[in-house]
Amino acid sequence: MGLPQPCQGEPKLYQLVLTNTLPPMASPPTEFEQAQRCEACGTQAQYLKHTHFWGRIQYYEETDIYYAREVLQHAADFNATYERIGGLPDRHPLVIISWRVYRWLRENKIKGWEVRPVYLVGS
Repeated sequence: MGLPQPCQGEPKLYQLVLTNTLPPMASPPTEFEQAQRCEACGTQAQYLKHTHFWGRIQYYEETDIYYAREVLQHAADFNATYERIGGLPDRHPLVIISWRVYRWLRENKIKGWEVRPVYLVGS
Protein backbone atom coordinates (compact mmCIF):
# COMPACT_ATOMS: atom_id res chain seq x y z
CA MET A 1 0.00 0.00 0.00
CA GLY A 2 2.92 2.33 -0.65
CA LEU A 3 2.17 5.71 -2.17
CA PRO A 4 3.64 6.43 -5.62
CA GLN A 5 5.90 9.44 -6.02
CA PRO A 6 4.22 12.35 -7.85
CA CYS A 7 5.12 12.59 -11.50
CA GLN A 8 6.05 15.88 -13.05
CA GLY A 9 2.93 18.01 -13.53
CA GLU A 10 0.73 16.04 -11.08
CA PRO A 11 -1.01 17.96 -8.29
CA LYS A 12 0.68 17.98 -4.87
CA LEU A 13 -2.65 17.71 -3.02
CA TYR A 14 -5.77 15.60 -3.51
CA GLN A 15 -9.23 15.57 -1.97
CA LEU A 16 -10.25 12.30 -0.33
CA VAL A 17 -13.72 11.38 -1.59
CA LEU A 18 -15.31 8.53 0.38
CA THR A 19 -17.34 6.16 -1.79
CA ASN A 20 -18.19 3.47 0.79
CA THR A 21 -20.92 4.13 3.36
CA LEU A 22 -21.29 1.81 6.34
CA PRO A 23 -24.68 0.61 7.61
CA PRO A 24 -26.15 2.51 10.59
CA MET A 25 -24.28 2.35 13.89
CA ALA A 26 -25.46 0.07 16.70
CA SER A 27 -27.66 2.37 18.76
CA PRO A 28 -27.71 1.50 21.59
CA PRO A 29 -24.98 1.34 22.72
CA THR A 30 -23.99 4.36 20.53
CA GLU A 31 -25.75 7.36 22.06
CA PHE A 32 -27.01 10.39 20.14
CA GLU A 33 -28.58 13.69 21.21
CA GLN A 34 -30.26 16.68 19.59
CA ALA A 35 -31.48 15.10 16.35
CA GLN A 36 -32.65 17.54 13.65
CA ARG A 37 -34.43 16.80 10.37
CA CYS A 38 -34.15 19.00 7.27
CA GLU A 39 -37.70 19.83 6.14
CA ALA A 40 -36.59 20.33 2.53
CA CYS A 41 -34.74 17.03 1.93
CA GLY A 42 -35.63 14.87 4.94
CA THR A 43 -31.99 14.28 5.89
CA GLN A 44 -31.42 13.79 9.60
CA ALA A 45 -28.55 15.36 11.51
CA GLN A 46 -27.57 14.45 15.05
CA TYR A 47 -24.82 14.84 17.59
CA LEU A 48 -22.98 12.07 19.37
CA LYS A 49 -23.88 12.33 23.04
CA HIS A 50 -21.45 14.43 25.06
CA THR A 51 -20.28 13.98 28.63
CA HIS A 52 -20.99 17.43 30.00
CA PHE A 53 -19.50 17.70 33.49
CA TRP A 54 -16.52 16.39 35.41
CA GLY A 55 -17.13 17.72 38.88
CA ARG A 56 -17.74 21.42 38.30
CA ILE A 57 -15.81 21.54 35.01
CA GLN A 58 -17.84 21.41 31.80
CA TYR A 59 -16.31 19.66 28.81
CA TYR A 60 -17.51 18.16 25.54
CA GLU A 61 -16.09 14.71 24.94
CA GLU A 62 -18.14 12.68 22.48
CA THR A 63 -19.22 9.21 23.57
CA ASP A 64 -17.96 6.07 21.84
CA ILE A 65 -19.14 4.68 18.50
CA TYR A 66 -20.36 1.09 18.22
CA TYR A 67 -21.11 -1.10 15.20
CA ALA A 68 -22.50 -4.60 14.94
CA ARG A 69 -19.65 -7.02 14.23
CA GLU A 70 -21.28 -7.80 10.84
CA VAL A 71 -20.33 -4.31 9.61
CA LEU A 72 -16.90 -5.73 8.76
CA GLN A 73 -18.53 -7.40 5.74
CA HIS A 74 -19.34 -3.92 4.37
CA ALA A 75 -16.18 -2.09 5.43
CA ALA A 76 -13.55 -0.82 3.00
CA ASP A 77 -10.26 0.86 3.87
CA PHE A 78 -12.00 4.28 3.93
CA ASN A 79 -15.66 4.56 4.97
CA ALA A 80 -18.28 7.23 5.61
CA THR A 81 -20.81 6.80 8.39
CA TYR A 82 -24.45 6.46 7.41
CA GLU A 83 -25.23 9.01 10.11
CA ARG A 84 -24.72 12.73 9.53
CA ILE A 85 -23.10 14.31 12.58
CA GLY A 86 -23.44 17.97 13.55
CA GLY A 87 -26.09 20.62 13.17
CA LEU A 88 -27.97 21.67 10.08
CA PRO A 89 -26.81 22.75 7.53
CA ASP A 90 -23.21 21.71 8.30
CA ARG A 91 -23.79 18.06 9.16
CA HIS A 92 -21.33 15.54 7.71
CA PRO A 93 -20.48 11.84 7.91
CA LEU A 94 -17.57 10.71 10.04
CA VAL A 95 -14.61 8.93 8.43
CA ILE A 96 -13.98 5.35 9.58
CA ILE A 97 -10.71 3.71 8.47
CA SER A 98 -9.67 0.07 8.48
CA TRP A 99 -7.02 -1.41 10.73
CA ARG A 100 -4.85 -1.78 7.60
CA VAL A 101 -4.95 1.99 6.89
CA TYR A 102 -4.34 2.76 10.56
CA ARG A 103 -1.27 0.51 10.59
CA TRP A 104 0.04 1.99 7.30
CA LEU A 105 -0.31 5.55 8.62
CA ARG A 106 1.62 4.66 11.78
CA GLU A 107 4.34 2.65 10.03
CA ASN A 108 4.98 5.44 7.54
CA LYS A 109 4.96 8.14 10.24
CA ILE A 110 2.28 10.13 8.41
CA LYS A 111 1.55 13.37 10.29
CA GLY A 112 -1.59 15.40 10.87
CA TRP A 113 -4.11 12.77 12.01
CA GLU A 114 -5.44 11.07 15.10
CA VAL A 115 -7.96 8.32 15.70
CA ARG A 116 -10.36 7.04 18.31
CA PRO A 117 -11.41 3.40 18.50
CA VAL A 118 -14.69 2.11 17.07
CA TYR A 119 -16.10 -0.79 19.06
CA LEU A 120 -17.74 -3.92 17.62
CA VAL A 121 -20.68 -5.52 19.43
CA GLY A 122 -22.82 -8.59 18.91
CA SER A 123 -22.13 -12.10 17.72
